[in-house]
Amino acid sequence: MKHAHAWILNEPVDIVKLSIPDYFDIIKSPMDFGTAKGKLSNNKYLRMQEFLADIQLVFDNCLLYNGENSQTGIMCKQVRDEF
Repeated sequence: MKHAHAWILNEPVDIVKLSIPDYFDIIKSPMDFGTAKGKLSNNKYLRMQEFLADIQLVFDNCLLYNGENSQTGIMCKQVRDEF
């Protein structure tokens, strides 16, 4: 969450603010770092694999919606590589 480019992944996507009404047509299981952190803090994960799956979902969703070569996709991949 502290990576310079992680800010795009730290909160749920605000489709109104970002003017992207088709987001939920494409992304069926939204996830962000803040939500994962909350689940971790509240002991919602029974196994580490569940946490890792949610973190991977953040990256997968970002790349699916934005594309790997978009500015957002590039930032996402940098955070993913650091992770």
